[in-house]
Amino acid sequence: MARDSCPLRSAYSQSAASAVGIFGASLAGALYAVGRTVPFAVNAVSFAVSAASLRLMRARFQVDRKDVRTTSRLSTEIREGLGWLWRQPVIRFLTLVSAADKVRYGAGYLLIITLARQVGASPLWIGVIFSGAAVGAMAGALVSDRATRRFPLGRIAVVMLWLEALMFPLYALAPNPLMLAAVAAAESLWLPSTRWP
Repeated sequence: MARDSCPLRSAYSQSAASAVGIFGASLAGALYAVGRTVPFAVNAVSFAVSAASLRLMRARFQVDRKDVRTTSRLSTEIREGLGWLWRQPVIRFLTLVSAADKVRYGAGYLLIITLARQVGASPLWIGVIFSGAAVGAMAGALVSDRATRRFPLGRIAVVMLWLEALMFPLYALAPNPLMLAAVAAAESLWLPSTRWP
């Protein structure tokens, strides 16, 4: 894949994932409103269907193990990969930020749910709040190609982090579920710009 096409293809991928997230988060909230175990049962069925569909695929996705062993050792490949990552300052920075963000995400979701309950959000509205985040991510994905062509990736990442840091406290000020969804959309708008290559 050519380097210039990476942002565009990443944007398409992010748009598709966000479109599914818009529907999925609201559906999860609606299923939870029906019964606490219903979304988990539906999720288990979806995993079973996915596993069954994978069994129907005939393509081979792995090389022979003996070829892998003869070409190089895993420890050598890891060392070379880490060495390459260390020599790429922007990608190294984004990798570290992404790792830290993954740790924060779990606590962030719990905090948003707690705040939503405090303003009287039903399970369906909590799903709508997370659908708002998916709407923001989808909008960000649609403009990320243009943004990455116009500005350096490192600058976009720094601006995105500052905007996210400024927007996250707005969750605590949101007076109702609709405003929580709007904050979630605004906070997620900037994320797709840093998700390439």
